[in-house]
Amino acid sequence: MRRTRVFLDANVIVDAQVRDLFCRLAEAELIDVRWSRLILEEARRALVDKMGLDPNRVDRLIATLDQAFPEASVSGFEALAEGLNLRDREDHHVLAAAVHSECDLLVTFNIQDFPSSAFGNNDLLAISVDDAIGLMASWYGPRIGGVVDALLAPLRRPTLTRVHRALVRARADGRCPSRRSAGSRRLRGGRSADPGLSKRR
Repeated sequence: MRRTRVFLDANVIVDAQVRDLFCRLAEAELIDVRWSRLILEEARRALVDKMGLDPNRVDRLIATLDQAFPEASVSGFEALAEGLNLRDREDHHVLAAAVHSECDLLVTFNIQDFPSSAFGNNDLLAISVDDAIGLMASWYGPRIGGVVDALLAPLRRPTLTRVHRALVRARADGRCPSRRSAGSRRLRGGRSADPGLSKRR
């Protein structure tokens, strides 16, 4: 039985707390994370060029991700990218890498860039960050709470972050966002991802 495989878009890796949440879930062996070299390069440009972070610091972050998750980086998807039809060709490599690595979830802040009409039979769910956090909470319950507590423990004055807000909403509603919610889009032909997914790879 394999763990749920989660592809992180560059904008997710740029967000420190969201990135760390998914990485900690992977360290806890609840999920497996995936990205590509192009994703990491895109995240680096955003952190350095747009956010003004020290390039050396960002390079250390990328190296740490590579070292901590040596199986996360995806390659060999370039031919698949050529056959996709998204509004922005710059997103082709994202979707192609997620499909090529047979991920269950593609987590992104730009859910509108990955419409269900983009392509056919693929076992993949493109999902917003907030919905993905809610989905993790519905699957893993108290275990994700422990991961979040560990994430925020080093902070001197932790605030109500995006991670906390998503968890609070999920608990208050007594439910978590589903695959049919407004913040996620099903890519045709796939089945649902869940913690007990046993599809062979």
